[in-house]
Amino acid sequence: MKKLFILAALSLTAAVIAAPAKPEKAPKPEAVEPGPAQPRPHKPGFWERAWDSSKKGTQRIGRTMTRPFRRGDSKPGEVAGWKNLAMAITLDPAAVKLADTRAIRVGVSVTNKGENAVQLDFPTTQRVEVLLKSEDGKVISKWSEDQKVDQEQGFLVINPEERLEYTANISTREMSSGRTYVIEAYFPDFDQLRTSTVVAPSN
Repeated sequence: MKKLFILAALSLTAAVIAAPAKPEKAPKPEAVEPGPAQPRPHKPGFWERAWDSSKKGTQRIGRTMTRPFRRGDSKPGEVAGWKNLAMAITLDPAAVKLADTRAIRVGVSVTNKGENAVQLDFPTTQRVEVLLKSEDGKVISKWSEDQKVDQEQGFLVINPEERLEYTANISTREMSSGRTYVIEAYFPDFDQLRTSTVVAPSN
């Protein structure tokens, strides 16, 4: 009987030791009172973005159509970016013989060698002027005297690498062989934009 009792006690002890311990329950999280709802950031929709873009585009277009380019910090009578404009003058014929030539065809060109467009404003419809001068600088003839000029304002925009060309005819009736003359071309109201060449006609 004692042996049976000891065996039963040992079995009960082994069963108690072998039984897995029950996991402890995790503490319940404390309840947090909800705060005031935060407003979501406003994201403009498609039509709102399109409307904003249209308004901005209209302002830009309006400024462009009113005055394409501003003079910036240039002085009155000075063209913004004029230093990038290169003028050239050609004569046809290059060698003038008074017996065969009644008029000299003068070609005037201006090229924009800069990276920005340059605007020239004109008070009338005249775009270029050509003068025939004597050696002492006296004006002998003026091309515009025989041209029709209207009092209508306008402007020219010369884009980068763009070249504009004009032609004018100068009569040789006031010339004499053996003398030297100066043919000068310029844009009215723009003193910086001038070029000239010398011609010595013969018989």
